Amino acid sequence: MDRKVTGEMTRDEEFDKLVGDTGFLRYHAEYAKRREFNAFDVLRYAEYEIRHSDVMAWLLGPGETHGIGRGFLEWFLDRARLPGKLPAKIVRGDGGQTVWVERELHNVDVTIFLESDQGRHIVAIENKPGWASPEHYDQVRGYAAVLRERYQGREIHNVLLSSSREGIEGEDEIAHVSWRDVHRQIETMHDAGSFGQGEVAAFIRQYLVAVGRLIGPEESDAGYFRKLLDNHHSLLKYMFGVLGEEGGEQEMRAMVPERHAHYQDTVVRLVKDFGQEPERLRAAVRDLLSSRGIKTTITASKGRVWWWLSWELQDAQGLGLGGTGGHIYWVVQFTLRSVVVKLQAFPGRRDSWTRRIRTTRASTTTSGAWRFGPRPLRRKRSRLVLPVSRAHLDAPARRSVPDRASRPRPPPAQVRGVTPGGLRSETHSGAASSSRS
Repeated sequence: MDRKVTGEMTRDEEFDKLVGDTGFLRYHAEYAKRREFNAFDVLRYAEYEIRHSDVMAWLLGPGETHGIGRGFLEWFLDRARLPGKLPAKIVRGDGGQTVWVERELHNVDVTIFLESDQGRHIVAIENKPGWASPEHYDQVRGYAAVLRERYQGREIHNVLLSSSREGIEGEDEIAHVSWRDVHRQIETMHDAGSFGQGEVAAFIRQYLVAVGRLIGPEESDAGYFRKLLDNHHSLLKYMFGVLGEEGGEQEMRAMVPERHAHYQDTVVRLVKDFGQEPERLRAAVRDLLSSRGIKTTITASKGRVWWWLSWELQDAQGLGLGGTGGHIYWVVQFTLRSVVVKLQAFPGRRDSWTRRIRTTRASTTTSGAWRFGPRPLRRKRSRLVLPVSRAHLDAPARRSVPDRASRPRPPPAQVRGVTPGGLRSETHSGAASSSRS
């Protein structure tokens, strides 16, 4: 137990240094935190962006059951204002404004209609709970063109909602709102008692947890974990070697000094996380794909907290999603503590407004076993059928309407038939057929 690590520090002393590190204490608090009931976890909806779009539409509807009226709507519209766009009187609702919210109308995630004698406006929101990319902006521009054609006489305002703190520089036609600001605003309203103390407030508390996990820590925040591993690299590397031996976990527990025995589980977990080595794992996956003739692209976040590996699926045309310039990508995201796999589609111009593949996520345990969460297929008025396993598609049309009788109705969606490649889109009047990428 007293074997030397360096000429100056014993193993015991290294353990003292580890458990005295504020980063370790923070890690322990996160790991040891009692897991609480969360309806989003039970339903396996915590990471499905379509469900977050549903909640956003609910919060933005003044007449919905949340009881906050226009509170969240006005905050969001103010955040989404571009210079010279969306006048303050529209944000405030002057002129007897009528508001209604649509889900998946013409494949736009959330569409807000604002009608009053002060003007007729549409705010179209594309929800991307991940880092903003040029492809996302291109997608928004495509939807904007469809809305301008269908709703002439209304001002169209486009918003990209992503996990990035800021949008891409130089974009002056599409507003950007960060999920981090949305999370903070919902939390602020909850803490102020805007949602009351009953069932709505309980739902909001659970939702905040789900959103926090979805967007993940900011790079400046996540950096503490990398620093923790770097500061104790020698000890963790030695223990990881012990872990790989037969009976290694029990031996590793026995290595923890008795005075720190209450940290045994946390130390074991930390050593397993230390062994993730996301860059090495990404390189191994890339080598495997290269050996099979698959060309990949690698990227990383600025603080080297996230690493990505992506490659294009060549069957986009065959799946009926190619159109003109359509692409389908596999994207694998590696972090120091997890692996996430996503299937993303950027359809071509001919079909991009009627069909999209929704993200499929997966995570790994420390042993490397994949765990997939099923995506249930529930469509009452619109259905997509795709001959690819685990590409679940789900996009029910929903409305949040304070006054159905008085509001103008948007034109019905066009009825679609069978599409190339076996992808069938059945859309009935009044319901838009879509799924999210």
